[in-house]
Amino acid sequence: MISDARVPLEHQQPYGTAYEQMLEKVRYEGAYPTRERADEAVRLVLAGLGRQLTGDERVDLAARLPLEAARVLTAQIPDTQPLTGWAFVKDLAARTGASLATTRWDTGSVFSALATYAGPDLVTRILRQLPTGYALLFGRAELTPGDNPVVGPAMPGCLRRPRGCSRSIISLSSARKSVLAGVDIGWWCRYGFSRSRDRGGPGRHELPGSST
Repeated sequence: MISDARVPLEHQQPYGTAYEQMLEKVRYEGAYPTRERADEAVRLVLAGLGRQLTGDERVDLAARLPLEAARVLTAQIPDTQPLTGWAFVKDLAARTGASLATTRWDTGSVFSALATYAGPDLVTRILRQLPTGYALLFGRAELTPGDNPVVGPAMPGCLRRPRGCSRSIISLSSARKSVLAGVDIGWWCRYGFSRSRDRGGPGRHELPGSST
């Protein structure tokens, strides 16, 4: 059984330069206070993606990632029944005990960095392989047969930043903030945040750790 538990810092091996650069990008995208927090998010989300992705898309993505990230991705055995995007977030949250809002934030932060390494063409192929719901996690419109993904307008500034973030949500990169064109903002907030309210997490227009 493959565990998502993070390795104690004293037992971690030194990172390669390429992976350190990836962690800095994720740290920036997610506004994480430390590199270790970014590393935790990367390993969690990449392991989850490794359980979903198969075939040439899996191989091609691993080839474009830093070695440490590629190993996390390819160490996983793909599930026989792939999860939808929303089920993917819920599965990661269940594995870590984190709130759905925090896990949704981690997933989007890591996927934003992955998109940079993969490039738009490979991301499109990945989205065509996976079930519905992943496009929004990558900051793209949901695909329909024959469509090409597009990037929509910025995430609303009403979303508050998580505890420990060094900058506001509205200062995040445009790729991180993008959602599909024309989508009801209420739907976006419900997808990422409101559903966690029933489980004791933050509600609509809130991020993990935000104050009222």
